Amino acid sequence: MIQDGDVEQVTAQVIHSAAEPGDGLAKELISRTGYYVGVGLANLINIFNPELIVIGGGLSNIGDMLLKPAFKVAGEGACKESFQAVRFASAELGRNSGVLGAAAFALQETKKHGRP
Repeated sequence: MIQDGDVEQVTAQVIHSAAEPGDGLAKELISRTGYYVGVGLANLINIFNPELIVIGGGLSNIGDMLLKPAFKVAGEGACKESFQAVRFASAELGRNSGVLGAAAFALQETKKHGRP
């Protein structure tokens, strides 16, 4: 519960908790966010034609309420063949998956260039 109008307490988890029992504003916020995530996914697919997109971070914990609209919008906005070929997966390393991936990449590149 948010106290005294403190916007700092508004998190994806708080919004998700409000949306589950049917809070209209929270559901609209998640739906709108799903739309923009979908637009972003469509752009990534159209630009990079990836084989795999890994979804992670705090917003991904909302699950289908966010991701179903996002995937629908991505499918409508992306090149049909590219969208059908891309796989989506959930990040398995939790909140720090991006940082851990960046560190692994940096370590790999350092070793590749002969640096300790």
